[in-house]
Amino acid sequence: MKLHEEFVQLGRARRKLTNAMLAILPEIFRSGIWRKYADSIVEYAGKFGGLAPSAVRKRLGLDLSTKPLLAEAIREIGVHKAAIINSVTTVENQEEMVRVAKSLNKSSLMTFVKDIKGEVRVDLSVDMDEETEFMFRKLQEKFEGHSNKLALKNMMRQLFAEHFPQQKTRKVQKSTVTRHIPASKKREIGDKCALCHKPAKEFHHVVPWKDSHSHDSLIPLCKEHHQIQHIDDLLYQKYRLKR
Repeated sequence: MKLHEEFVQLGRARRKLTNAMLAILPEIFRSGIWRKYADSIVEYAGKFGGLAPSAVRKRLGLDLSTKPLLAEAIREIGVHKAAIINSVTTVENQEEMVRVAKSLNKSSLMTFVKDIKGEVRVDLSVDMDEETEFMFRKLQEKFEGHSNKLALKNMMRQLFAEHFPQQKTRKVQKSTVTRHIPASKKREIGDKCALCHKPAKEFHHVVPWKDSHSHDSLIPLCKEHHQIQHIDDLLYQKYRLKR
């Protein structure tokens, strides 16, 4: 076990160093210092940094001159994640996009980007008049000033719980409900992701189990969309990293 843990730690250290080299690679390329030691930047990066040609080309192909937060985040998220979110990252949303990239694996991140581009989910954007925006901002304050997305999510959870309350008439049934999802319930809600066409791999409580102790809000999700649903769930992120 100790040998395995040591190997894992070395692997993480190697990835950290690789990301750091990729982060400064454009500056090295622009400076031209590599010409003293190699015939090409790819040869230089491979010879002195052990960087793969594909990673070098991907990094140099990313123009992040107007997105300094994303460029710096390569040290932590890596060049491949940066490339995935680059097309939907702007000067204004780069901080939020970096946060999302830190929370999701590459597969889920690709699904997240497709959703933003409208390739999977329907666009649910809403144009607010002044009165509606005022009410939303006041409610956002009530939810401790969270981001628009998280505040809206919390509002919807509360409304869902109010309009679809847990059945309390059968006390015996309530006391026997456990976190385990019965096979009959899984068959009832289906085996296709509620947000895309993929087969469902996870079952997600729209109203968190810790709040409802009920499976009434359960929906089927693919692995990627399940992870996306938990972007802001710190406990889930901590659990996922241990798996």
